[in-house]
Amino acid sequence: MEKKMSVFRRVVYLFFGLAGILAIVHTGFWWNNIIGTIFHTTTLIAAADWAVVGITGKDFVEWIEIALKKT
Repeated sequence: MEKKMSVFRRVVYLFFGLAGILAIVHTGFWWNNIIGTIFHTTTLIAAADWAVVGITGKDFVEWIEIALKKT
């Protein structure tokens, strides 16, 4: 049985995740150079993953595993 997340943890994940999504929309993926773009995009995608965790309780990797089991 999975341990349920507390409401506070969900709110924190959701807040930072939505901030990451807004940062993606505002700044885009391209940053001044290739290395900067890699770090910038990785950070923003990780923050967006937090929004997924806050809403669903599962992260991207768990959703991919679920999808692979169903195929």
